[in-house]
Amino acid sequence: MLRGEIKGTEHELPLILNERAKENRLRFMACDATPFIESGDLIADCDVLLKAESPSSPSKKGCDQQMPYLVVGTYSVSKQQRLRLAFAGHVSGLPTRHRPTVGFIVTSDGEKHRINLNPLYTAIASALNGLGKMIGEPESNPPKLFLNSHCPLCLYRDHCHHEAERTDDLSLLGNMTPKIIRKHEKKGISTIKQLSYIYNPRRRKKKSFAKHNVFNFSLQALQSELEKYICTKHHAFRRIRWNCFWISKAYPTKIFTI
Repeated sequence: MLRGEIKGTEHELPLILNERAKENRLRFMACDATPFIESGDLIADCDVLLKAESPSSPSKKGCDQQMPYLVVGTYSVSKQQRLRLAFAGHVSGLPTRHRPTVGFIVTSDGEKHRINLNPLYTAIASALNGLGKMIGEPESNPPKLFLNSHCPLCLYRDHCHHEAERTDDLSLLGNMTPKIIRKHEKKGISTIKQLSYIYNPRRRKKKSFAKHNVFNFSLQALQSELEKYICTKHHAFRRIRWNCFWISKAYPTKIFTI
């Protein structure tokens, strides 16, 4: 993906938001062109850089800080837009070694949102370090695949989803996090099929049922494997007697034998 060998398809939602952002730039700035900020190998985009009226701290009086402004096509500020603004501030501050502490995002209703950039620079530095390691790794050692909440809007969503299905990756399960995946990998569990084998239903008293009705990844993996098996082996039930299990959505912690 980093070398451009895999071609992705743009999702409709980012295209619509980009068109709305262009309309907002024409309305608020009388210009639909987005300038780019370059520093070394990094390139960021923001709509305008304005000089701060007063320095944020006495130690920075000698330098002129420029605050990034970003015009978006939504009525609220998302986490991705905050990180995009913080990345523009990070790149603009590299030549002077003084990053701006504040930026502004203008939404579709014309409201100007003041964003504190200092807490976001940690995430920007972590992402840049991760990308640097990925670029330095050989092609035979690609980064580990993990499906997250941003995948439906990504250019390469189809490729990653097919690859996750091919490898039976644990990130296909809902609410799965990298921390939980690492916890299972330490136990030697790296696929959904392996995780489905460790589910062990136990009989509980009626009083304690509500107390122990918690989310169970192994039960979710078992349900996923059973649905896959029933779809592929649908006609086998008529010829051979199988021990089939059925999971009810009303009682997710119970397994009924058919």
